[in-house]
Amino acid sequence: MNRSLRVDCLLLAACFISWFTGGLGFYSSTPTVVDLSASTFKSQVLDNTDSQTQVWIVEFYAPWCGHCKNLAPAYKKVGDALEGTGVKVAAVDATKYETLAAKYGVQGFPTILLFGADKSKPTNYNGARSENAIAEAGLKELKKAVMQKLNPQKKKYSSSSSSSSSSSSYRDNSAVIDVDDNNFDERILDSPEMVRNKQEYMYCRYLT
Repeated sequence: MNRSLRVDCLLLAACFISWFTGGLGFYSSTPTVVDLSASTFKSQVLDNTDSQTQVWIVEFYAPWCGHCKNLAPAYKKVGDALEGTGVKVAAVDATKYETLAAKYGVQGFPTILLFGADKSKPTNYNGARSENAIAEAGLKELKKAVMQKLNPQKKKYSSSSSSSSSSSSYRDNSAVIDVDDNNFDERILDSPEMVRNKQEYMYCRYLT
C-alpha cells in the first residue's frame, strides 16, 4: 500500500512538473528568447516599444511538437548570438494563443516569421532550421530595415525616368552637367567650352 501510494505521488509530481514547465513556456529559462503572450506580442513586436530593436524573429510552436523540441537548442543559440544586435528572438506558444497564430496563418510547427521594417507584413522563414541560417536571415532583415530607415524617401526609377532632369541624382551637383535628349546639343555640342575647343582645333589645323 505504501509502495503504491509512493508511485502515485511520483506520477502526480511528474505530471505537475510537466504542466508547470509547460505553463512557463518553451523558452522560459532562456533570457535571450522572449516568451511572448498575445498582449506582449502587440506591445513589443507590433508597437515596437524598444527603440533599439529593428527586427523580431518569432517562432510559433507547440509544446508537444517534436520538430519544435529539436529546434529549441539551435533557436536558443540564435537568441544568444543576436543579443544586442538590433534583432530580437522570441517565441509564441500557438496552443495557448490560437487566435494570434491563426492571424498569421500558422498551420504547422514550428513556424518562424521575420518582422522587419514593416511590422504589418512579416516574412515567412523557409530556410534551414540551423542557428547559422536563422541568424543570417535575421541579420539580412536588419540590413533591409536599416537601409529603409536611412533612405525613407527612396524610390525606384525606370531607365527612361532616370534620364529626366526632374529625377536625376545629379541635379543638385554643380560640378556635374545634367543632360537629356532635349538639351544635349545646347548643353554639350553648342556649349562655350565645346565651341572654343572647336576653334582651337581648327586654328591648329590651319597652322599645320
